[in-house]
Amino acid sequence: MRFPLAAMAAALAFAGAPAFAADSNKGAAQKTVAVQIPLGLLPLEWPKDNSYSADKVALGRLLYFDKRLSKDDTVSCASCHSPEHGYTDGAPNSEGIHGRHGNR
Repeated sequence: MRFPLAAMAAALAFAGAPAFAADSNKGAAQKTVAVQIPLGLLPLEWPKDNSYSADKVALGRLLYFDKRLSKDDTVSCASCHSPEHGYTDGAPNSEGIHGRHGNR
């Protein structure tokens, strides 16, 4: 079963504290992140050739809150999927660009 995109984005953006580990393939120390999956969600499977890192967590946070990714620079993922509100905005239909409302 695939992990839902919004849940994966949230897990990437708000993962636990960084830890350090050695990458045996490269022989150099590399920042990695210990991920704590929220209760009820399936474990994440990371590709062996694309490991999870603190840099990727930082990038995920930047992208998740960046309004420049919307068509008119007014909404970000976090506009509707707010971490403070359980990754929702509490509205039955969220308001997007140009004041339009979603239909789900």
